[in-house]
Order: sequence, then C-alpha cells, then structure tokens
Amino acid sequence: MIRESEAFKRAVIDELYHSMTALFVNFPILLNRGFDVKGLAFGILPAVLIDLDHFVASRSLSFARSVSLGTRPRGHSFLFVTIVFLVFLLFLPFELAWLIFSAMLSHLFFDSLGYGTPLLWPFSMRKPGGRKFALLGLLSLFSLSLLFSFL
Repeated sequence: MIRESEAFKRAVIDELYHSMTALFVNFPILLNRGFDVKGLAFGILPAVLIDLDHFVASRSLSFARSVSLGTRPRGHSFLFVTIVFLVFLLFLPFELAWLIFSAMLSHLFFDSLGYGTPLLWPFSMRKPGGRKFALLGLLSLFSLSLLFSFL
C-alpha cells in the first residue's frame, strides 16, 4: 500500500487538476458572472467534493486507503452526477445547477484519462477512457457553458 504522505500529495495534486478542469469548462459562465465568489464556489468546489466518495467507499479517513481502491467509487458515475444536478435544479437557478453539474462531470472526464471510470454504473461497468474521450467530453462541456452564458 502507498504511504500516507505520498497519498496525501497525490490527492492534493489531483484536486488541483480537477479544480483547473472545472474552471476551464465553466469559464464562459464564470466570466459572464464577473468571477464572483458564489459562481466560483458552485463552478469549482463540486469537482473537488465529488472525491469524498473515496473516503466513503474505503470506509476510512486514510488517504492511502482512499486512493488504493480497486475501481472508482459509485459516485463517479453519470447517474449520480445527473441526480445531483436534478436535485439542485429544484432549489437553484439553472445557471448555478449547471455549474455544479459541469464541474462534477469534468471530474469524471478527467478521471477517464487514467484507467477509466465506470460512467454508466449501475447499467454497465465498462470504463470508457483515453485522451480523445476526455477531450471530447471537456470540450462539449465548455461549448455548452459558452452557449448557456449567452442565454
């Protein structure tokens, strides 16, 4: 098993990548909002917070255990992200719900660069991945954010 200090470093770097990816896909809306604190929080934090499911799945607060899972946790699925989006859509304006959705989905696309993420769980454990898949997903989210920024 990986050492705790090494796992912590890996987790911090991974979350920085996820934050930057979420910033990229939500950039048009955040720019339109003037990079306000609320927009930044809704547009970036969900990309980091989705990784809390690693601790739930590992049943431990240990970084070493949370990064040593055999597969991505169930919260790393399109179904989970869509349910979260629909719940927030009940209470928030579309723009803020979209920021949450696209931040979380950008996390899944970024994770698919590695050994894949079972995006269609529980319907399929197939793990789509690779650079083309991730790039297409991230550019699609950016394009939709660009479109929504004009509405």
